[in-house]
Amino acid sequence: MHRPPQAPSQGSAERIHANQVSGADYSQLADNMNTPFAHIVANCKLPAEADAQLHIVLANMMQGVDTIQGKTGDQQPEQSVAGMMAGKAST
Repeated sequence: MHRPPQAPSQGSAERIHANQVSGADYSQLADNMNTPFAHIVANCKLPAEADAQLHIVLANMMQGVDTIQGKTGDQQPEQSVAGMMAGKAST
């Protein structure tokens, strides 16, 4: 069973806000998040209504991961991480 993705630690969050995190660190964070998300989607056995709600949450989180990976040009990775930690969608 996959462990749920871990939020950045308080020290990591401070480094992110201080712009002291490398591209490789962001890439590792995104990889650490994508694997469990994919597992959840592939193995979800919730009732249809709950499944639909979970997929909305996961889609928002995966959009944040895309931003961390530089796949969207409208936000910097640190903005996406901060939004994900606050439970906001990355838009």
